[in-house]
Amino acid sequence: MPNPIRRLIRAAALPVTVAALAPQAHAQDPETAHPDYMAAPFSAKRVLDWGTRPDWSPDGTKIAFTEAESRNTPAHELDPATGKVRCLTCHLGGQKDVTRIYYLYDGSFLILAPRRPAADGTPVRGQELYWMSSGLGPLLPIGAKGFGEIAITRTPDTDGAVRIAWGDAANNNSLLTMAKLSWAQGKPVLSEERVLYDARSPDKPEGMTVAEAYGFMDEGRYVTFYTIFEKGDVLDDEMVKVDVETGAITPLYTSPAHTETHLFPDERYGLEESNRASDPDGKWRGLSSHPARFMAFMATRTGLDLPSPEELEDYAPHGANVGFDRPFDLYMVRIDGSQEPRRLTSMGDTTATARQSVISPDGVHIAYAVDPRESPEIAGQGGLYIGTFGAAQ
Repeated sequence: MPNPIRRLIRAAALPVTVAALAPQAHAQDPETAHPDYMAAPFSAKRVLDWGTRPDWSPDGTKIAFTEAESRNTPAHELDPATGKVRCLTCHLGGQKDVTRIYYLYDGSFLILAPRRPAADGTPVRGQELYWMSSGLGPLLPIGAKGFGEIAITRTPDTDGAVRIAWGDAANNNSLLTMAKLSWAQGKPVLSEERVLYDARSPDKPEGMTVAEAYGFMDEGRYVTFYTIFEKGDVLDDEMVKVDVETGAITPLYTSPAHTETHLFPDERYGLEESNRASDPDGKWRGLSSHPARFMAFMATRTGLDLPSPEELEDYAPHGANVGFDRPFDLYMVRIDGSQEPRRLTSMGDTTATARQSVISPDGVHIAYAVDPRESPEIAGQGGLYIGTFGAAQ
């Protein structure tokens, strides 16, 4: 049988053509408006030998991204058809380094970045949300502290605003907040802000801890988010959804693995980052793709008597992969559970990892980052990749 890792590396060497990345037209019936994600050919090509945290432009022709996950860096933009890269924030001097960057529907940007010093120069901690015009003007705060992924509606409401949702993990608590974001005359305005989830609330689901926003679904009725549950003497993650009107929280789908999932445009399928292969049956597989140091953060949110750092570093239920920070692979999942997940990458067979994945507006392409880490098989193959459904292998 051909080695899937070598096949991915060979595909990475192929040039990316304009035709391969152009948005594709499909029938309007939601059952046929995309390739058969569970059976269509899937090919992956490396488009840049650096970069992470990609986000597609609204027309599907550009990708905004950052340089690293573990530190703040300038944000950049890639044109996959030409391979050209431009820096989006380098001109901002001391404000050039950001954590995440997202396109809004008009080509402007929503950015998560370290909070800027106070007017008197006093340093401040944490991260804040900023708006940047399509003309790459200054970063303007919208008045919200946050962390992790940001959920954004990709099309505007009738008043031109978008809805956003974000997590806030300050003050030994976790909040999930939703608001409307609009901008006029070069200034952002946040309105209708309300908390959808409070980890300290007695009404929350039993055992639920942190909340990291992922997306909107069902025409904005729900916000999907990643959370970690206390289940007996272990922690397990889940993807859930909250009804923005009633506050009811229900599973998006369930899995014993560590899963973080974005929805495809038709919302019946998800692009899952999971350790299904690298930790198939371990006690802590529900979140073992996090670094061990993350458990110290979780201890402040849960009060659980967690394993010692030494025990976490020695966690080895499967082969030679030792410790937490286990490899992610990308999977296609059917949200209703009617089909078995389809594995798209093979990093879990090595120490490399595939993550920071995002779906193109037309649902035909995905972008993601590969980190080779210590893997000899993937050495020199890190960076940004684009995967395409329906392309020739």
